Amino acid sequence: MKASILIPAYNAAEFIGETLASCVQQGLDCIEEIIVINDHSEDDTRSVVQRFQAEHADFRIILEDNPTKGACSARNHALRLAQGDAIQWLDADDLLGEGKLEAQLELLQQNPLCLIASKWRRFAGDLTNQWPEEQGAWASVPEQSSPIEWLLAERMLIPAGWLASRQLLDSIQPWDESLLINQDGEYFTRAILASNGVIFEPQSRVYYRSEMHGSVSQFKPHKAPSLFASVESFEQAVLQLDNDSAIKTLISNQYMGFIYRVYPLVPELRKKARAKIKHYGKPTRRNDVAESMVARLICFVFGWRFLVRLRRMQRSLKTLPNEPE
Repeated sequence: MKASILIPAYNAAEFIGETLASCVQQGLDCIEEIIVINDHSEDDTRSVVQRFQAEHADFRIILEDNPTKGACSARNHALRLAQGDAIQWLDADDLLGEGKLEAQLELLQQNPLCLIASKWRRFAGDLTNQWPEEQGAWASVPEQSSPIEWLLAERMLIPAGWLASRQLLDSIQPWDESLLINQDGEYFTRAILASNGVIFEPQSRVYYRSEMHGSVSQFKPHKAPSLFASVESFEQAVLQLDNDSAIKTLISNQYMGFIYRVYPLVPELRKKARAKIKHYGKPTRRNDVAESMVARLICFVFGWRFLVRLRRMQRSLKTLPNEPE
């Protein structure tokens, strides 16, 4: 079994060479092909990939232009082209850790209808500047989880962390090209539910480049309807499993997360989210907006809404023009 590595690339010239290098270090025995879909880049993404192709002619590296536009359509186009029995999704600025594919392919070969997961770490600049490993739900991960067990744990995993069989991914609908945000969360929720469960490979790692400007994952007000639609998709998907109290709490947590993300914007959508929470019951999700001790203290004394408004005021002040002398 070999993997097709699928990479949508938009204005990725600065980073895609490093990303491709992390691919080829996985080894010829693990890679069927590397498919880069150039999504109408306005920089030197195409020429960087072409140079890499010439320097690594022993690997099958395919460079195609996206016939439409958008990261999801680029991913769908790459999947249509892929010939590998395994599929490795990878964003153009993220990195595969050494030996990632070898370790996960061995498990996938034995369990083709399962998803194989790895841990991930954030970094900035290069891998010498890594965030601490994710804790919380990642502190203790079982070797194997049923779909509902994995979803209830609420472990956020970037696309690169997964390895899936082509057989499994062909059984679900493609990436939703109408969404502007949380496309991966929506897609992999459906993949998890279609699978026989998630197998965790503890040694492999993938790396997520943080502090990126213009990232598709960054929230902007016009993305709020897409974010809400992705939560609705999650709701409908998990209700197919069961309608017990744990599932209801899981859905409420998703709508609470939406409110944390968009407040104080889009009041009508927040109203709909609150109605969903009232229907499904009290959420248990921790406060998403307070990470530091100072932020948690502000939330404890004044409430999380005050903290959000304070941050918005700070950002507004930073964007004010300088007064003339």
